[in-house]
Amino acid sequence: MIPLSVARGAFPPAGARTSSVKAGHIEIKDGEHLIFVNNIFPPKLQWLLRIPLRGTRSFEDALKRIDRPHIAASDPVSIIRRALPEKLPLEIKDIVPRVHEGGAFVKYSHGAEVDSTQVEDAIRAHLAEHPIRPWFNPFQSVEAARVLGRPWIEDLYRIPSQRLKIEFLPTTPESSAAELTQETLYSLLRPYGKLKTIERQPSDSKVVPRYAYVEFRRPKYAVMARNCLHGFVLPETDGGGKSGTKLKLQYERKIKLSMINNWLLSHPRIVLPILAAIVATITVIIFDPIRTFFIRLKIKASAQSEGNAILRWVQKQMSKASFRFGHHGKSEVRGLMAIWENLQTEISQLQAWLTENVETFIVVQGPRGSGKRELVLDQTLKDRKYKIVIDCKQIQDARGDAAKITKAAAQVGYRPVFSWMNSISSFIDLAAQGMIGTKAGFSETLDVQLSKIWQSTATALKQVALEDHKKDEKGAHLTEEEYLDSHPEKRPVVVIDNYLHNASEDDVVYAKITEWAAGLTAGNIAHVIFLTTDISFAKPLSKALPNQVFRSISLGDCSLDVGRRFVLNHLEREIADESPDPQDSSKLEDLDACIEALGGRVTDLEFMAQRIKVGDTPRGAVNRIIDQSASEILKSFILDTAADNSQHQWTREQVWHLIKALAHTKSGVMSYNQIILSDLFKDNGEGTLRSLEQAELISIISVDGSPRWIKPGKPIFQAVFQRLTENKALSTRLDLAILAQLISKQNKSIATYEEELKLLGQLPKQPRELQLRIQWLLNKVYAAQNKIAKYEDEGSGLEKTAVAVVVFSCIATRILSGLQSRSTTVQTGNNDDTRNVSVAPYWIPWVGHAPFVAWNPLYFISRTWRSVKEPVFGLYMGGVKQNVVLSPPMIDSVLLSRDVSSDSTTKYILEKVFGDRGTQRRLKPEDSHAIHQKIPSQFMREPFLSDASTSLVRLIERETPNLVGFCQSMVDQAIWERCSQVIVPDDAADSLVCEANMFSLVRNFVGHLTSTVFMGQAFVETFPGFLGDLWTLDNHAVALSMGVPFWIPLPGVSGAFTARERLLRSLTSFHQAFIQWDDGRNPGFELSDLDDVSEPIKERIRAFRDLGLSPRESAPAHLSLLWAMNANIAPMVFWTLLRILADPDLFVQIREEVAPFAKASRLTREETGFPFQEPPRISIDLDALLSSCPLLRASCYEALRLDCAPLSFRELTADVTIREPEEDAFMNCSPQGPRQYRLPKGEYVIIPHGVHQNDSAYFADPTKYDPSRFIVTDPDTQEKKADPRTVRPFSGGVLNFKLQQFSERELLAFVAAILLMWDIEPVGGKKWAIPGHKVATGAFLPSREIRVRIKSRV
Repeated sequence: MIPLSVARGAFPPAGARTSSVKAGHIEIKDGEHLIFVNNIFPPKLQWLLRIPLRGTRSFEDALKRIDRPHIAASDPVSIIRRALPEKLPLEIKDIVPRVHEGGAFVKYSHGAEVDSTQVEDAIRAHLAEHPIRPWFNPFQSVEAARVLGRPWIEDLYRIPSQRLKIEFLPTTPESSAAELTQETLYSLLRPYGKLKTIERQPSDSKVVPRYAYVEFRRPKYAVMARNCLHGFVLPETDGGGKSGTKLKLQYERKIKLSMINNWLLSHPRIVLPILAAIVATITVIIFDPIRTFFIRLKIKASAQSEGNAILRWVQKQMSKASFRFGHHGKSEVRGLMAIWENLQTEISQLQAWLTENVETFIVVQGPRGSGKRELVLDQTLKDRKYKIVIDCKQIQDARGDAAKITKAAAQVGYRPVFSWMNSISSFIDLAAQGMIGTKAGFSETLDVQLSKIWQSTATALKQVALEDHKKDEKGAHLTEEEYLDSHPEKRPVVVIDNYLHNASEDDVVYAKITEWAAGLTAGNIAHVIFLTTDISFAKPLSKALPNQVFRSISLGDCSLDVGRRFVLNHLEREIADESPDPQDSSKLEDLDACIEALGGRVTDLEFMAQRIKVGDTPRGAVNRIIDQSASEILKSFILDTAADNSQHQWTREQVWHLIKALAHTKSGVMSYNQIILSDLFKDNGEGTLRSLEQAELISIISVDGSPRWIKPGKPIFQAVFQRLTENKALSTRLDLAILAQLISKQNKSIATYEEELKLLGQLPKQPRELQLRIQWLLNKVYAAQNKIAKYEDEGSGLEKTAVAVVVFSCIATRILSGLQSRSTTVQTGNNDDTRNVSVAPYWIPWVGHAPFVAWNPLYFISRTWRSVKEPVFGLYMGGVKQNVVLSPPMIDSVLLSRDVSSDSTTKYILEKVFGDRGTQRRLKPEDSHAIHQKIPSQFMREPFLSDASTSLVRLIERETPNLVGFCQSMVDQAIWERCSQVIVPDDAADSLVCEANMFSLVRNFVGHLTSTVFMGQAFVETFPGFLGDLWTLDNHAVALSMGVPFWIPLPGVSGAFTARERLLRSLTSFHQAFIQWDDGRNPGFELSDLDDVSEPIKERIRAFRDLGLSPRESAPAHLSLLWAMNANIAPMVFWTLLRILADPDLFVQIREEVAPFAKASRLTREETGFPFQEPPRISIDLDALLSSCPLLRASCYEALRLDCAPLSFRELTADVTIREPEEDAFMNCSPQGPRQYRLPKGEYVIIPHGVHQNDSAYFADPTKYDPSRFIVTDPDTQEKKADPRTVRPFSGGVLNFKLQQFSERELLAFVAAILLMWDIEPVGGKKWAIPGHKVATGAFLPSREIRVRIKSRV
């Protein structure tokens, strides 16, 4: 027997306690017992020791660390030692703490002279005589009780509570448990503590096992009862039933809200407004001083930088560096000095107004580019210490209230700003309105938020203005208002730039700014200067200060002399003396004429000076400004208005009428009344003209407060308007639009008059008093009809003029292009004749040959070639010259040259066809090369070729027997059958016969298997409709490549855009899932297995991720590769099968040739022993097909020659010279011999492979399908081989993807497997008919479907 004193202070090893938790129970051997000691751990203070329900070691260590002799029983071992009497013959075996319950189990053994009941009584008596009160709970003592059941030792997240759920379980599976009565439960549980309630399970409840709820007065009583009675078996004698009843006790969380919580939740009408008020109070108390502090920093920032000697030294050194390396700063100062010298009166006037002690409300108005901002900030306020600038343009251009608040706060340094909280508060207010019927006041409108910002700014401005109030001995006795009134020089200056930019009726932003500015001036807090281009500034300002007279300065365009000095100073030249050189005088005269044309607008003069600096002439600079302004006017006022009239108050017809009228005036001005009284401006004409003035297209001159004249908004616009009217095509089109609008207005007027006449005609009598009204209406109808006739006559003349202009332009273009089509000889250093490539004649200006190439490129290029009789000739499309190269050796020279690139073409196709938004164009050249050339080149190398070929052959062997499943129901058909109209005919004698559309069936079958090899099985299964969308996109790829927009009413074009968007969404999801899968994260159930995605695809996605591109930005590149791997191979399998099947002799020969290397078989029922028939099996030796089947390969080459005509595009990055071989010159009967051509840098090269493939000079009888032309015999071994000769199977095409080698293997495998497995013949026993071709980007599409009957051969 080990005395207790030996075990005291020793805690059981951690492994023993851990094993108890893992096992769930404490192992009790014979002679061992358990006792539970409560209240030795602080369960409610566990958060303080950072151990919320996880383990006990750290908790015990923490308690031992705070064990002090003067603190009673801080160590749990000390508590247990004191709880057990020293004279009691006990041996402590183990102590299992239950930290989150505040107690511990003590496993012990005792001598034979006592039993466990006596031990329990002795311990209770000892604790009653010597109570132990821990430091964490001095009001409750430690208690102990004998464990009667088998406690469950767990570390689940269960919080002890005073409520227990007691379940009654049978002791054995075949026995039943008794439902204990309340008396029995009371007798069992009462020894552990005071009970509050005992609730039995309702009698009608069907829940088993049966249970009861018991609630103790305190949680520690429930803890003691659970740990002592859990697993206890109540015998029959105590009411436990015949076999006894086992008790299972667990804590039942009692959810009870306090009275305060109940009251708060029950009175939202009171609580929510109070809560909003508290939030507002906290904001005012805490954040408003912080925001005012930051605004003061913003106001003082410029002054601090000006007063800081170090910063001034740095600025000085930077100015020196700027002067040394470019002289830009000096030139700019010199140029502006000419302007400021001319505006000294205005500068002095502004400075004088700022020194007056009256309310300072200044407006500086002038057109855009007149130097308002520079005049105020750089000249007038350059010596002002404190100033702040608010740019209204930034606030107005921000989208949404939150963005406007953020921009307004940034203007004045108002921070922190929680603009995003406004959206959240709006949702809270919306919910509160639905719950209590009124808003709680959490959200604040834009009006309120701006008021807070401006109010805080006003407070900061006032604090800055009063900084020297107490320091000034003379003014210290004055009040703040008196001090500010008597010291105007102390007031900061607020500059409000771009005032009334994008203003509208009832604009909150401008209303608040104007109101705030009025308050600043009225309170003498600051001087306010408005900078605006709007001449109607007086109206909004008068609302804020109705009795205030505004002080305004109007800036206009500078004079000719000032403009010349400005330009010359920019050019760093001195003004000529009185006797200048004649040559310089002529240049000055030209400069004066150009400045006069510009009209003195500072921004235009500065642009002209910069253009002259870089070598342009003054006239050239002016022409550039005119062209740029004309483009901006067309885009902003004419073309954009045609697209959306709802954003403007004018129509393009009204704008063109003004442009045309002002262009034809000699003085540059026209009568305001003349425009207002015209038919186009009868409806809200004055509002339209004001809008156009605000948009700076025109300027309205008022005389005596009344508008009198209209002139162009900028002086240069006079020349711009004349340039626009010289465009006859544009002028005629818009004149016709004006006449159409005028006719429409007259028709509406006539309809109104006729309606009134009809109403008057329905009267039973015609009163005499109505005769004048009827006559007036008839006269109006007559006058309107006369106007319509007049407009129609004018329109007819314009249409004839337009037709004549178009015809003349086309004829002139044809004549000029015909004259220019002759090649020009250029003498090189070796005296060789090098030709410039001549452009074939064309009819339509700028458009050139584009419509004919888009309609049928193969036919048009072939016809043009026969016409020009040159191996290299040019086509003109959309303003760009395309050099067509037809000779195979010359094609090789171009394709192998390092001075050609396909990058620009690839990026163009990615944008136009595959929906790229400019992402690929913004990539660096090396990154673009890696994405579109380096990684795709892996498709031509090992190990991809072997791995992909093996995977493809395995798929073909598995799925070719399932090409058709002979199922009538679409639900039971394979995915490639469903859009092929597969049916089982009623007259079929054999059940294994069906009918289908051959092209759709083969195309979808090949596309499904090919995409599986490249993209993986998960992609194909997750997005089953991707092939249908891909075919829709492919069918209209030519139209998309020509830049046709979605709204053009061409059949199928809008559907192609929709299909492309669905494909991009699918590929975006695929890209995102792969990134997650590659990073070891869960991509979701559908795309969880991406291991079978091909390695080049994986590397491409990783490359996009490394470049920082999003999944959506990467999707167009994925789509282009998905299209490239399917668009050509799928139709070519169809064409090759069709060509072979149409030639019975060839069909038989090919079957015999491939028979040893492609085998199909089916085991019989006798061989398998099963009552059903086994599916067919196919085995394909792909390497043998490549090496030992020349006829099959030749058949594929011949089909490629006839049915695939891709176009390859390259851009010339340097001048390239190509020479015609002598044999080609002899073949083409060239009298000059071999010809040599120079292809200049920047132009493009088109290689139309289909033209060469149908050239009778290389292929005899080119329209005939003859595979034997590609079979050659080795003279040494007499072995036959297939040689593609000059045909380039699966050439790069428009995207230059290198899939040739894999595509050839793919084509051979598909054709051999389908011919081996299936018998295919036309429906109705007809002969095979080869359909015509539809224009495509590579392999042709059939002009019609072919209905076939398919039967299994095995």
